[in-house]
Amino acid sequence: MDDKSEQLFQLDQQIALQTKILAGLQASYEVAFNRKMNVERLQLQNALLRRDVEGIEVVAEEIATNDQP
Repeated sequence: MDDKSEQLFQLDQQIALQTKILAGLQASYEVAFNRKMNVERLQLQNALLRRDVEGIEVVAEEIATNDQP
């Protein structure tokens, strides 16, 4: 019976180690995925800001053109 207890204890330790390893891999994956997602989100925000600035510049040029005699 003692042999079975030792085997179960070792199996439990192996499972705990595998769980710890998988948790570390998951954390690494989430960091990499979040970094990629944040880069993409920032690129989209920059594109929207460029469009807004271009629109403001066009309106400013039209106003300047209309104000000239």
